[in-house]
Amino acid sequence: MADAADGGSAPLAAAAIALAATAAVLLALRACRAKIYDTLIVDLTEGWYAAVLARLPERARLLDVGIGTGSALLRPANQEAVKAKRIAVTGVDIDGDYVKAARAAVEKAGLQPEERPAGARGGPHGPCVDVRHRSVYDVTRDEDNGGDAWDAAYFSASLMLVPDPVQALVHVRGLLSPGGTIYVTQTFEGEDAAAASFASRLVTAVKPYLKYFVTIDFGTATFRRDFDATVKAAKLRVADEQHLGQRGGAHRTFKLLVLEDDK
Repeated sequence: MADAADGGSAPLAAAAIALAATAAVLLALRACRAKIYDTLIVDLTEGWYAAVLARLPERARLLDVGIGTGSALLRPANQEAVKAKRIAVTGVDIDGDYVKAARAAVEKAGLQPEERPAGARGGPHGPCVDVRHRSVYDVTRDEDNGGDAWDAAYFSASLMLVPDPVQALVHVRGLLSPGGTIYVTQTFEGEDAAAASFASRLVTAVKPYLKYFVTIDFGTATFRRDFDATVKAAKLRVADEQHLGQRGGAHRTFKLLVLEDDK
């Protein structure tokens, strides 16, 4: 009887050990999520931010939707662009771990917004980066920019990740000044050649599950036709676009797209 009891408890003990080990790994990954993000993302998105900053006028007020850890924006060259042009950035992100890391990076760079009395009107004066823990759908002029409109908004590969990209564009457009511009950097999967189609199908199948291994939500594969349909549904148009690079031949391309009202 004792042997039978021992035989029954062994699988339970093994399962408990496996569960504990899995929990420990997940906790360890969560503890270093910001570092994982910087390692996998920032070398690519640093150049994307540079392309957007180059297009902004001096003293622009920029709403950065999905600022992440802020590391791409605050790489030395981009940081200097923010300072030289005296740009005031309001960065929002729904991920609390990333927001914490971004605020620390902003403080290290000395780009915190100035202290303002309660109830003060008007947004902060650049150069500064004001990081807020916020969903894009909850951003308002009054709560997040002292009642002022932003001159431009930027989605750094974040647009097609949100639950309702069309509503995100419509909402953000309403936060901008007349004639304001929305910048979007996006990875597009190819779908012309047979090889590209195979690569795209592979990415489509695998991409949604990557977040379980690297703690970053890459969303699903994005095709240009879907992006264009989203822009059109928001009553916007692609006024300009810039090629930012590619991988896998022409199977995966990176683009900066400039959106304006569809007049």
